[in-house]
Amino acid sequence: MTYTIAVTNDGKATAKNVKITDPIPAGVVLNEDGKLTSDHTNTESKVENGEAVWNITDLEAGATVTVTYQVVVQPLQTVGEKSIENTNVCITK
Repeated sequence: MTYTIAVTNDGKATAKNVKITDPIPAGVVLNEDGKLTSDHTNTESKVENGEAVWNITDLEAGATVTVTYQVVVQPLQTVGEKSIENTNVCITK
């Protein structure tokens, strides 16, 4: 399963130090390659404390960045539920 997150800077100025975090939901594990990807050139990504994290140096006004990662759903016996919830956060300083 692929998670895709798109973030747009709707402001009039460049957003600095944009951070996107997405807790990796219970019931899934990162795909074996473990890659977090971004279509923005000024992005660093990592997995930290169970979260997918992207740090974007700057996001120009009107620009959109799209980040993705792939997971493998664990068997239902392991998950114990039939649905998987996912919530992400984007902040800038």
